[in-house]
Amino acid sequence: MGSAISGLIVEAVMQRLEAAILPVIKPKIWIRYVDNTFVIVKKNKLKNTYKLINNVFDDIKFTMERKSNNKLSFLDVLITRTDTGKLETQVYRKPTNTDQILNYNSNNPRAHKINRVHTLFKRARTHCSTLEARKNEEKYLKGIFQKNGYPINFIKKYQPHAESEPKSRTEINKRIALPYIKGISETSTRLLKTFGIGVAHKPTKSLQSILCKPRDEITKEDKSNIIYKINCAN
Repeated sequence: MGSAISGLIVEAVMQRLEAAILPVIKPKIWIRYVDNTFVIVKKNKLKNTYKLINNVFDDIKFTMERKSNNKLSFLDVLITRTDTGKLETQVYRKPTNTDQILNYNSNNPRAHKINRVHTLFKRARTHCSTLEARKNEEKYLKGIFQKNGYPINFIKKYQPHAESEPKSRTEINKRIALPYIKGISETSTRLLKTFGIGVAHKPTKSLQSILCKPRDEITKEDKSNIIYKINCAN
């Protein structure tokens, strides 16, 4: 979905599909994010439901993943069905996960590192339905952050707490992108923020800009004293 309108097209297609099949299959649960769906239907209706979904459009076919050992992943959530039939959730990571995150000593804005801590710990609260799962996730995150160079005091300081009150924010009227320069960008960002200007930092250089060139460089001699000839139709 590289095009800017891809999301709108997918949404329109999925809404058309839902309008066609939901009144027929009547699932107990139908949760969708873009074109990923989490569906609960009766076991004896599963095959027919899957067949109906794939018959709506000739050129669009869906795959199906069923629960295994009473567990099923949906996006970054792992859903478990307990012996009592209750659904419990926790954070899901793919088997290929390498525990590699933005390193604390990398040349990136401090705000990016703060946001990384805040976001991942907040996900532990929103994705874990039990206290035990949340504590296990928070313990895991602390280990991962320390493994990637984050001081424990930094982790504790920016780890969100349920009882914390939201901070008042300065209204941002304009946003600009500036190259990130350690030790300077932090000060300039705070200064511009007082004038209602938000700053998004970008790296001064990237591997792509260093290693990749879209085409061969044209010499100065080849750029001047050039006459183009276009033949007439007759």
